This record gives sequence, structure tokens and C-alpha cells, in this order.
Amino acid sequence: MTRLFPHFSEYQGVWPWKNFAPREVACKHCGELCPDPASLNALQALRNAWGKPIVINSWQPVTAERKKRTLKALLELLLSTPAEGDCEGSNGEAMCAALVKKAIAGDMRAFSIIRDTVGEKPTNKVAVNIHPESLGVAACEQKALDACERLLALRDERAAHGQGKAP
Repeated sequence: MTRLFPHFSEYQGVWPWKNFAPREVACKHCGELCPDPASLNALQALRNAWGKPIVINSWQPVTAERKKRTLKALLELLLSTPAEGDCEGSNGEAMCAALVKKAIAGDMRAFSIIRDTVGEKPTNKVAVNIHPESLGVAACEQKALDACERLLALRDERAAHGQGKAP
């Protein structure tokens, strides 16, 4: 998993890409650094093969989608860390246990969250069958629609056989 640094100056350790500084691949607006090793390895290999400097004009700005992915990764990390206090297991397990206790005690919102999360959320499905007569389409209008459909089918058939356009 790619690690996120709120600012490129917070990167510590040996930077593995000798020709590209963290500042170059950080967001130009806020300085956030989320290095993508595969991309940087490929870029470094290109630089090595070419033998000349490569100037990076734009790398990867912070986007709402990337911030959402970053938040998700952070939450996953926090949920997987050991729970504090009397709880055994991870924070995620402790939260699930607390939610189940609330549901057992009668909290309908907790019950709904559990039900929806495990994939048993009820859906409203409505089957609709529409018949021309139910819409008030007169018999003569239906005959006209049928005739138009036959003409279109004939045109398509002739076009498929290379006979030109239908009258």
C-alpha cells in the first residue's frame, strides 16, 4: 500500500529515486506526497535509459477521489489497530461488538446498519406491464404504430441485402 505524507517535507528515510525529489512528485498546491512506486520506478528507468534530465511539470494533484481513497486507507488502518482498554481484538471488532450490543438492546438504527452492511437491505421492486389499451391508445393508433414498425423492419431488411432504400 502506498503511504501518504501530508507534506513532502515529512518524508523520512532514503528516497529510492535518485533523479526525482519528493518535492517534484508532491501536489503543487498543498505539498501532499503519495508516491506511487511503480510509476516512479518506471520514470527512473526511463531517465536512466535516456541519460538526460527529465523535468516533471505536473505529477498528480490532490483530487477528491484520491482524498477519498486516502481516507478509506486511513480508516482501514485505524480499524485494524488493536483496541484500547478492556476490549480484545481490533478497533473494528470492538466497534462491531458495540453495534451488536446496541441492536440487541433494541436500537433500530444499529440493527439497520448491521442488516444493510451484511447485504440484507430490503429493496423495493415494482414490476410494470404496460399495454397500449391501458394508456388510452386507440385501436387505429395502434394499427398505425404497427404499420410504422413493419416499414422500418422492411427498410432494415432491404438495407441488409443491399437493395437500397425502402420507399
